[in-house]
Amino acid sequence: MGNRRWARLQGGPVVVAAVVVAACALDACGSSPAGSTPAGSTSTGSTPTGSTPTGSTAVYGRGPLAAIHCRTGPPDHCAGLLPAAPGITDALVLDHRSVPAGTTVAGAVVVTNRTGRTVSLLDPHGCRPSVGVGLVRGATFVAPGFALPCLPRAIVLPPGVTRVPVQTVTTWTSCSAHVATAGRAGLPACRPGPRLPDLAAGRYRAVVVGLGLALPPAGTALTVTAG
Repeated sequence: MGNRRWARLQGGPVVVAAVVVAACALDACGSSPAGSTPAGSTSTGSTPTGSTPTGSTAVYGRGPLAAIHCRTGPPDHCAGLLPAAPGITDALVLDHRSVPAGTTVAGAVVVTNRTGRTVSLLDPHGCRPSVGVGLVRGATFVAPGFALPCLPRAIVLPPGVTRVPVQTVTTWTSCSAHVATAGRAGLPACRPGPRLPDLAAGRYRAVVVGLGLALPPAGTALTVTAG
């Protein structure tokens, strides 16, 4: 298959990529087993022990998450998420709830499969879907960018709980080197160097985003302090 083009999620007045996820860089790729039910694509981790997290309520494109861009189809999607199969829920879990600006935060999308069968996630092109974390604060949606080849291997979700590793970076990944144009199209001014600027301190909502990813919306709070 050919390579998938670089894609950037956009939302509202602001937005630049804040995390880039490379296929299979976080975990091994697995092929879709016989008898599984295709539904979307990503990389999976091991089943965690202990209690099973429940998916948090998150309505993209409305209320406090109004900055997240939703698009009518076909197919309809918000932040690259497609409708999930009935019985699939998820939750976003980060390793830290409060971090200094400029920090990379690791975590996982914890997916629970209650369908009673294995579900294999592939995007509409038969490729492994992208998965990442966006950050929302007021009218600002700091969206991830994805640069992935088309891998014809599914994210396999056996019955039970599966962890999909993710990370987010609390810096901008684009900026304007020209002071006169800084602030236009949501781009902050670059720091001397030029270097990418840190995100402003404040309380953000970290949310699951993807590219052809059939998982429900999910999010959690993340506080960014001055670096």
